[in-house]
Amino acid sequence: MDRPNFDLSEKERMGLIRLLLANLGQYYNGTDKLKVSRQANREEVRSLVLSNDFENPLDFKHSLSNVLKGLTEYGLHTPHPRYFGLFNPRTSFASILADVVTAVFNPQLAMWSHAPYAVELEYQLVQQFGRKFGYSQDVGGTFCTGGAEANLTAMVMALNHAFPDYGKSGIQGIKQPPLLYCSRETHHSILKAARVCGLGSNAIVPIDTDDRYRIDLELLKSRLESDIASGMAPFMIIGTAGTTGYGAIDDLEGLSAIAGKFGIWFHVDAAFGGALKFSAKQEKYLRGMNNGDSITFDLHKWLSVPMGASLFLTSRPELQGRTFSARTEYMPKDSKIAHGSFPDPYVNSIQWSRRFIGLKIYMALSFHGWKALEEQVDHHLELAEHLRERLLATGWIIKNHTVLPIVLFSHSYFDEDGAFARQLCDEIVHSGTFWISVYPVQGVNALRACITNYASSKEDVEALVKLMNIYVEKYMGNRPAKKSVGQQGSI
Repeated sequence: MDRPNFDLSEKERMGLIRLLLANLGQYYNGTDKLKVSRQANREEVRSLVLSNDFENPLDFKHSLSNVLKGLTEYGLHTPHPRYFGLFNPRTSFASILADVVTAVFNPQLAMWSHAPYAVELEYQLVQQFGRKFGYSQDVGGTFCTGGAEANLTAMVMALNHAFPDYGKSGIQGIKQPPLLYCSRETHHSILKAARVCGLGSNAIVPIDTDDRYRIDLELLKSRLESDIASGMAPFMIIGTAGTTGYGAIDDLEGLSAIAGKFGIWFHVDAAFGGALKFSAKQEKYLRGMNNGDSITFDLHKWLSVPMGASLFLTSRPELQGRTFSARTEYMPKDSKIAHGSFPDPYVNSIQWSRRFIGLKIYMALSFHGWKALEEQVDHHLELAEHLRERLLATGWIIKNHTVLPIVLFSHSYFDEDGAFARQLCDEIVHSGTFWISVYPVQGVNALRACITNYASSKEDVEALVKLMNIYVEKYMGNRPAKKSVGQQGSI
């Protein structure tokens, strides 16, 4: 039997690359000309997917064209400058090149000896980001597929820290019920992590928030004292720097003080808000983050790199090896001699086989430097402030108080009508001109716009406000609004 030629011929490769580059170039240059989204028909999508018959493969160009058509016609275009949704930015060209390079070279980052350059590069990035976030020279960490994996890594390390036999005996070896504490606004990846660890959702103690959706420190202290007196075993406190819905930043200094007092692992989920560290103007909102035993930071949320790319950082690197080490007979034994004392990635993290995740941000930094990150973050913050100003000037009310580029708002006339926000959001999304979402504040739905695209402009923001005002006029008819100007509290 002849071996398959998966390489294709050079002529075939070049033809496909030309086709691919032409289509990708058209998409990358003209994303703003597309509708942000369209309503997809399941039958149409399924028909296109199944048109590639694996028993009778299509010719190469036809197969590639089908994929490009599917992604163009049946997808929400998160790179669009008028996508004001969740934390899904446009990807920088440098980071796109990185993913192409990674796919071709396909380095195996499980061990240093197999990919010395790639492993060393990621190690040095961990050190640099750790220092940017306020850690000392003694920085541990690893690149992850996303914030969910980084948060899971933190939870497993917190368990090993609090219960030294956890790695052998597991949950059943813990004599007192283990508990972790977080705000009710904490990301639900924490819930998943608790289930994966065998803790279950009952091990999570959700603490109520203040009027700005930050964890209530007095309630936390009171609950900790009560639980300890009842024979429980608190092992972890989680602070969030930028909740997904509201954009709240917990009092990280206050949380770290409480964690220190009770001897509990303090983890900071800064998946989105951690990027404020790159803004000289606004990094003050992250005071206390450097006191965290561990930090989650998603590069793919605000730093414009492709999915998925997250960082787990820790000031307790010695605990990584104790938590994730594994002895094998089949892995190479020469790498420690080659690179000295820092451990191979596979014995220092959840992942075993590893993709070259760190190259995405390395290429972006190599092209543009740290200064460009500061400019990008400040640009988004300024656009969000411009959005707030335009909303307030036309009768809207700002419903959240955050420095982050997350704006929750409702119109003064419909402030108590939660159905209004949902209806307006649906109309805007169905129009394909913008993508926004809805989030409840004090039990009433508000509209939510988040800016994470470096290509978004003041013109895009103003066009959103103009369109929403047109819809509001349609709903209001000739009835006067209750308030002539919007309202906003201070950040």
